[in-house]
Formats: sequence, structure tokens, C-alpha cells
Amino acid sequence: MKEKQSIESILNSVLDKIIVTGKEQIDLDKAVGRFVAERITAREDVPSFHSSRFDGYAVKIEDVQNATEENPVFLKVVVEIPAGHSPKEKIGQERAARIFTGAPIPAGVNAIIKNEAVEEVNGGIKVQYSCVDGQGIANKGFNLAKGNRLAEVGDEVTPGLIGCLATQGIENLTVFKKIKVGVFSIGSELVELGGQVEEPYIRSSNYYMLMAACRASGVEVVPLGLLADKREEITEKINYGLESCDMLISSGGAMNGKYDLVALALEKSKAQLFQRGVGVYPGHACAYGNRGNKLYFGLSGSPGSAMTNFNLIVLPAIRKAQGRTLIKNRTVLAILGASIQRKNERDCVVRGQVEVRAGTIYFIPIIKARRASMQSLIDSEALLVLQNNCYVLEQGKQVFIQIITERDLI
Repeated sequence: MKEKQSIESILNSVLDKIIVTGKEQIDLDKAVGRFVAERITAREDVPSFHSSRFDGYAVKIEDVQNATEENPVFLKVVVEIPAGHSPKEKIGQERAARIFTGAPIPAGVNAIIKNEAVEEVNGGIKVQYSCVDGQGIANKGFNLAKGNRLAEVGDEVTPGLIGCLATQGIENLTVFKKIKVGVFSIGSELVELGGQVEEPYIRSSNYYMLMAACRASGVEVVPLGLLADKREEITEKINYGLESCDMLISSGGAMNGKYDLVALALEKSKAQLFQRGVGVYPGHACAYGNRGNKLYFGLSGSPGSAMTNFNLIVLPAIRKAQGRTLIKNRTVLAILGASIQRKNERDCVVRGQVEVRAGTIYFIPIIKARRASMQSLIDSEALLVLQNNCYVLEQGKQVFIQIITERDLI
């Protein structure tokens, strides 16, 4: 077991232990938010025919090449073609077809003129302008060409992808299975939401916060409740969680205190404790273990510390297990919006918000008094990891930040 390594080295060690979940087929309309398990290419052109880009009239460019405002050309309208109907006849010389958006192009024409560009008269139209070959015509495969790549293994299924797959007649999609993640919190001081919070009790926030964070990542959450500081009880829950779930997360009892019992419980449950503590603040309190290919993440009882650890280590592990392509947090270059001073000898994680001004990304650090508070978890949109030899960062300096929100900030 190694103690207090850097975040990056611990993350790589954790990811090496992750086994990607299996595959399953699900209905297309239930696939949003899941992750593609097989490469997908378009098997058909969309549309499969040449069609009109807008409402108007289908004409021969040769018939209107000399049309002017002074000398308009008259064309007789011989057929109307709405979307969903195939034209039956070829359009002859000095003839036109009334056509609507998405309708197939009839034989004999090579351009579409908009309604606004003609005058309707006596069963026909007067055309005052010439047009070019192919004007207003959407060629076969205009929206989607056969053979185009639609998705790679690990891509998220988005509404846009579902729309493209629907055009291909794909009813079922092969995706990675959701993993089951068990969550519990440890602490004799903890009570449920409806419980009394008179001294010495507090309501359990970590339990609900971590379940919510897991659900937001797309996993199936298995609620395992609140536990007292009792080794036997914790051991029993770890055994049950590692048997029934793919991954296990807890908060509380993760360090070396008298009532920090996670390490002892892991040993009793025949699991290997491979990491105790991380060299970063907040987030240093943790205990990671595994039994076979099942991983257990014991996080701090402090909400700020627990969520820092979750964002930096646990969330990338979940992403890999779910088959995602993008595993680590998105890193972007930003301008520091306020100066930062720190005294810690270990690496330091600074929470902050993201602003975009005139196309430039700014990172606004949350003030020191609020950095580890519950309020900072609401406001936090990104993390800045400062190395242990960095004590002062001036406003205006360029820094790399990790985006930790799913909101579209940039």
C-alpha cells in the first residue's frame, strides 16, 4: 500500500484496475445517455432521392435562361408534388411542377425556383429571373451519406445521434451496460433526512450527495444506507456491496483515527487496501481497496474533501468502467480571475467558477473561507490543482483547469 501519492499517479493506478462493463442491446428510444459499444456507420443515403430544399416550382434552366423583369417567361404548371408523393410524369419543355420542401424531384427538371421569385397567372407562372443548374435541389445523401461515421465505441448517445440512427431504420443499439455502484455513509453521528439533529447528531449529506453524483454519471445506484462506527457492521456492508455491485463508494472512517474503521473492515472482508491517503488538500482522506476486479472507494466524511476525491479519482474510474471514450475531466486553459495564496506543503485543489468574456475563459477561485464549505460545492464548476511548490498565483496568470460540471460552460 502506498500513501499520499499525487492525484495523477493514483488516478492512473486506479484506471489500470478498471475492467470495462459488458454489452447489451436496448431499444433506440431508451438509449440516450448510454455509451456506444460498437462502431456505427450510415448504411443508407438520407434522403435516398434528390429532393426540393424549399417550396417552389421545379423548372428546366433552359426554359428560363433568358427571363428578365421586362420579358418574363411563362411556364404552365402541370402537376403538384407534395412531400411523401412520388412524381409520375416527366416535366416537358416550357412546363413546371409545383413542389414542396422534401418532395422528390421529377424527371425533366434541373432547378427549383422559390415561390417569391414568380408570379402565378392563368394556370401557370411568370418567371422573371434565370437560375443555375441544381439550384434549390438537395442531392441524394444530402443530410447523411452512406458510409459516413456516426459513432465510435465509447461515444455518448445524444439526441442528435438518435435522430441519425432513426433515419437508418435502426431500432436497437448495442451499448455498454450500466454498472451498479453501491453507496453508503459511515458515522455514528449521522441520521436520516427526517431524523432529529439535536447534539450530537447531524443529517447525512454525503450519502445523498454521492448518490446524486453517481446518478449524474449514468450508473445504476444501489443505496446501502447509513452505518454506525462499528467494524462488524462495516465489514458486512463491504462484503455485501462487493458481491452485489460492480463498484462500492462510502464516506467517513477512511483515515487513521480510533474510529476510522474502513481499513480494518477491508482486511476482514478479504479485500486489498492499495491506497491510503492522497497528497492533496482538500481530498487527502481516503482509503481505496479492491477484491478481484471490484473496486472500493472509501472517501472522507468531509463533504468538500469527499467531492474533490470523487471528481478527481472516482468519476474517471466510473467513466472507464462504463465504456466511455472520454475518461478524464476535460482540461482547458483559463485566465486566473483573482490572485491565490496558499501555505499547504501538499498539492492543493482550488474550486472555482468559469466565466467566458469575449471568447476568453476565466477561472474565478472561490474565496478561502468558503473553499471547503458546503456552499462551495454548489458554486463549483471547475478545479485548479496547484503543485506543492506553488504558493502564489497572481491574477491574470494562465492556468489549466478541470471542468467538473455537465453544464455547457464553454
